[in-house]
Amino acid sequence: MAKNHIIWIICASTVMGCTSCDRQPSEGRTSFNALAQAYEEAHAQGDIDALLDLVYVGAGPAAEMNRRWFRTRFEHDLKRSLKRIRRTRLTRDQRDVLTHPTLKPRGNIEIEWTPPDPLTVTPASFYPYGKRDGIYYIAATGPEAIEEDLRAWSRGDDITIRQPGVRQRAELALSRWRNDMVDPEPILFWATHSRPDGRPSGVAFNFYDEDMDVVGFGVEERHTAPNGTVEILEEEYPVLLHLGAWNDVLNMFSVPISIRNAGQRVDTQQWARYTASEPFDAHAPKSREAWEATLPPVWVSRSEPNAVEVNVYVYDRAGHRSTPIPLLNSFRKD
Repeated sequence: MAKNHIIWIICASTVMGCTSCDRQPSEGRTSFNALAQAYEEAHAQGDIDALLDLVYVGAGPAAEMNRRWFRTRFEHDLKRSLKRIRRTRLTRDQRDVLTHPTLKPRGNIEIEWTPPDPLTVTPASFYPYGKRDGIYYIAATGPEAIEEDLRAWSRGDDITIRQPGVRQRAELALSRWRNDMVDPEPILFWATHSRPDGRPSGVAFNFYDEDMDVVGFGVEERHTAPNGTVEILEEEYPVLLHLGAWNDVLNMFSVPISIRNAGQRVDTQQWARYTASEPFDAHAPKSREAWEATLPPVWVSRSEPNAVEVNVYVYDRAGHRSTPIPLLNSFRKD
């Protein structure tokens, strides 16, 4: 899986409540305090563009990805009441994740919020910061983080990637990443049907999507009876519709499913109600169990040689679909 888009921050605790200081231009952000003050003032003014000016987004296709991600992130920040900002150190685990950022991280800005509701897991945002030409910025994801994975996958360097067609799809994704355009069609690298220990059956998807708006997956099944009769099933499940924007062009998600074993079909009325329901806030973290509890039943058949063929794809808000690929089985029959 690709390195996740970077979503942490630093700051100085001494700047909160500073009302006598004029807003600093970027040329004046030569200290931690100045960066923190600039964030505080932009937040107080509800100025999303001023917040985006604090981010060093980099160059090339990664820059647009970073702008989209931070705009979504900051739009959420503006909905909350800022309590205080302080500087924190990067932990060893955080440094391990920060591969190929746009700037060498020097620490985190931690922004504490007044919790909007009791379900909020953490009332703080964290962004890494760095320094370029004497100016302090929030660091974003560098383009090398994407290319590194796509190059490795196109070479088949990882045992996880050694599945039929994955190398070719990774090569296609790499060519799209380098063309300086935002290609809206997602690419599904692989999908695996499994049953983790102690958990229900699920399907995991690894995919590439430059405009980061995948909302669900589709299943295409071909059932062949012993007498040669063929039945085709096609269904779509918008399981990710209410989870907000993705934070990277390379992503993985898994969804709990029920095994189709008696002709079950998608309940279109239940899914219509789910689609029309209020989304819960993807940036106010909730447990996986809480998300799973919101989903109507998801039915997928187990593939069987010469009897059941199962292909899947991912699709986005505009209806763009990835090319369907076979669903891989990775668990034993009961």
